[in-house]
Amino acid sequence: MSTVTDFKQRYAELKERVKVLRSLERKFANSYEIMEETLEITTSYIEQLKYNIEVLGRKVDHLEHLMNGVKFLSTYRDWVNIFIQEITERLDRNWELITNSLDRRNKEIPLTTRQINCIKELENLLESIRMTTCDIELLRNVKDQSNIQFHSDKNLKLDQAAGSLRKEQLIPLQKDRDKD
Repeated sequence: MSTVTDFKQRYAELKERVKVLRSLERKFANSYEIMEETLEITTSYIEQLKYNIEVLGRKVDHLEHLMNGVKFLSTYRDWVNIFIQEITERLDRNWELITNSLDRRNKEIPLTTRQINCIKELENLLESIRMTTCDIELLRNVKDQSNIQFHSDKNLKLDQAAGSLRKEQLIPLQKDRDKD
């Protein structure tokens, strides 16, 4: 009888082990499914991060381009103004007549005798310094772009503009200037 009892006991133990193994198998299968889902989610997050990094990189490039444009305009704007004033003085004309004459010529609108003479004088003066009216047009574009860039928000109040410049650290705060 001891053999039958041993057999029954072993059978019960084996049955219990099979139960435990099946439970472990289910848990392992569940863990595997959870790991697959986690991997899919993680992969999705990684792809989204790569995309976000790409977008941010393009934004940084765009901002650097804008910043370089602002630096260019702020650096050369004053020189363009000085050059235009010098041209205007040498021609004994006002800048409005010069620009109006150039604009009319560019748009193929008939010119007055005064405008024709103005352009001829301008071309002669520019030729003496190895420039053309196309160069003047480029300088006008720089000046216009500078005006657009620096005067883009006409509704901006002085304190808002100063706050924006301080925030971007383009101008020091009054107390910072007092320290220097």
